[in-house]
Amino acid sequence: MVASREEIISYIRQAAEARGMDPDVAVAVARSEGLNADPEEAWQSKIVKDGVREPSYGPYQLYMGGGLGNEFVEKTGLDPRDPSTVFAQIDFSLDQAKRGGWGPWYGARAIGLGEREGIDVATSQATPEARRAQYGLGDRDPGNTSDVLQAVKRGDMTKDEAGKYVSEELLEGIEGASAYDLLQDEKAEQERAMGMLGQGLEAMAQDTRPSAPTPRSLPLRLSRERTSATPGTQAIGRFGLESLLRGNPLLGIR
Repeated sequence: MVASREEIISYIRQAAEARGMDPDVAVAVARSEGLNADPEEAWQSKIVKDGVREPSYGPYQLYMGGGLGNEFVEKTGLDPRDPSTVFAQIDFSLDQAKRGGWGPWYGARAIGLGEREGIDVATSQATPEARRAQYGLGDRDPGNTSDVLQAVKRGDMTKDEAGKYVSEELLEGIEGASAYDLLQDEKAEQERAMGMLGQGLEAMAQDTRPSAPTPRSLPLRLSRERTSATPGTQAIGRFGLESLLRGNPLLGIR
C-alpha cells in the first residue's frame, strides 16, 4: 500500500526533528522536489529530456542516472522506484542533506534556500519562499490569530488563505491599516482602557467624604456633583458600568 501524502509529510517532519533540522524547511524542499508527483508512479519526475522521462523518484527525487538514487540502492539495497521504500528514501535524503547540505536538490534552490539553511538548527530559518510554500498548500499550522495576521503582513499567506482562520474585518483593517496594525491598535486600546478604569476606581476610593449635608445644602450639592464628576465617575461612565455600581455607598454613586 502506498503511503499517503499526509503520512509522508508527518514522517518527514519527525525525521527532520530527530536530526536537529527544521521540519518546515525539510517539507518545503520535498514539496519543491517530488512530493506532489504521482505516488502510483513512485513520484517519478515529469521532466522529459530528449524524449526520455527523467529517472528521479520519491519525495526527494533520487536520481537513478548516476546520482543519489544509485547511492541509495548501493547503501540500502532498496530501489527508489518501489513506492514502499519511501520512508527509507526520506531517511537517506535527510542524512545526505545533514552531511552535505541541500546542494544536490534543485528544488531547494528554486525556493531560495541556502546550502545549509534549516539544517543545523531546530527552529525555523526558512526563507519567505519556503514559508510561503508551507502556508499556501496547507501543511503548516497557521497558529493563533496574531500569527496568521503577521503571516499576511510578511506575505507568507494571502488574504484568501488567511480568511479560513480569521474574520474578514481583521483582514481588511480600518482606513487602509494592515490587519496586523489593526490587531495591535485593538490591543493597545484595551490596555489603555483598563488603565483608565483602574485609575478611575483608585481616584474614587480616595475621594473625600463630606459630612452629612443639611437640608438647605443638599440640592446645591447634588447639582454640583452632576456637573462636576470626579475622575472615578468619569471613568465608570465611559465604560458603561455606572448602572452596575449605582447605589453602592462605598463608591458614592447614586
